[in-house]
Amino acid sequence: MKKLFIILLVFSVLGLIGFSLAANPTGRTNPAEKAVSPPKPAPAGKNLPTDKSAPAGLTVPAPGDPMKTQTGDGQRQEAFKTSLHHTGRGLAFWYGKEQKGLELLTGQPYEKLACKQCHIGSCQGCHQPVKKTKGQADRLGPVDQQTCLKCHDRLAALQQQMREGKKEDVHAALGMTCLDCHTSREMHGDGRIYDSQKQPGAMDARCDRCHEEISDSYSHRKHVEKVSCQACHAHTVLSRTSTQFEILGREGKRVSVPQTDWVFLMNRGGELTAAGLESWVLPDGKTFMAFAPDGSHGIGKTGRKCGECHASPWMFQAQKGKVNLSWIEKEELKKGKGLVPVVEGVIYDLVHQKFENGKWTPLEAAGPATVQFAGTGGPVAENHFRKMLKVKSEKPEGKEKKKKK
Repeated sequence: MKKLFIILLVFSVLGLIGFSLAANPTGRTNPAEKAVSPPKPAPAGKNLPTDKSAPAGLTVPAPGDPMKTQTGDGQRQEAFKTSLHHTGRGLAFWYGKEQKGLELLTGQPYEKLACKQCHIGSCQGCHQPVKKTKGQADRLGPVDQQTCLKCHDRLAALQQQMREGKKEDVHAALGMTCLDCHTSREMHGDGRIYDSQKQPGAMDARCDRCHEEISDSYSHRKHVEKVSCQACHAHTVLSRTSTQFEILGREGKRVSVPQTDWVFLMNRGGELTAAGLESWVLPDGKTFMAFAPDGSHGIGKTGRKCGECHASPWMFQAQKGKVNLSWIEKEELKKGKGLVPVVEGVIYDLVHQKFENGKWTPLEAAGPATVQFAGTGGPVAENHFRKMLKVKSEKPEGKEKKKKK
């Protein structure tokens, strides 16, 4: 009996040792595993809901992240072929006549334009090789911020405008770069083909990934789930006017007039959000205006004052059916400033210009501009617009508490 007990005890000890080695083959203890708790899943974003229906022409991808289950460079390269960086589908999608894009006026398919060349063929398009040391295999280095700006000229133009206006993005002021918000999945692809970065599920960058708690202020209480963060905190949004289609289509070079004095307001998924404008000039004098939501990189720490939106001159101009964005006064080009609502049926009066011999000259457009609502955005909802027409006064905030979004 005693011998049987000893045999059972030995087998029990050996079983425990085997289980331990299976869980930790090296037999070592990693202190970090005890010190660091597993990360919490990122909260679902309000601006990119994957559980809602997408606008016409877009499909909502299934949840999940195939990149997390892929291993090996070969599989990653296959996934990259589906990424927007490689396909460049965004411009083609919104340009298309099916989306009431610029093709309606030009009659030229996207495949015939020089700007279609804006896509990345391989990893080396962004990642530069690192110098090898003895015994090392070839490897690619990290992406530099300036590499992003070479292609993302819209952001580069915004940064230039902000420097000239002595403005600063709150995130850039903290030393943050693109990779602090934008994930590997966004840039390298996840096996799905997206029509646009504006498509629900295509982008991971959201305010609430970092800002899980916000102050319990009067503004936040009144605007929660009605107004996006960007609508109040985007102190600057880049718009581009008088983009010369002929030069872009022929040379792939964008020639336009950057504007940072306007922040447009559009409807996206039932919320008011910040938006930008791009207007186009065609060789025959026709003009085109595309409004689209914008994840601005000109964010301020504090939000706007109530009067900048409610009962502002822009709101009453829109109510009357015509908004004067820019005009000629005593042979000089003038323009307004502030938040501009994008409302169905309103005329947005803008001085379009033609670029000739290195100079910009006012253009007498051949009729009113054709308008497109792009980027999964639409006109401001009627109930939102009615509220913006009402005078609002600043409320004493009192002591603010933090609350989760």
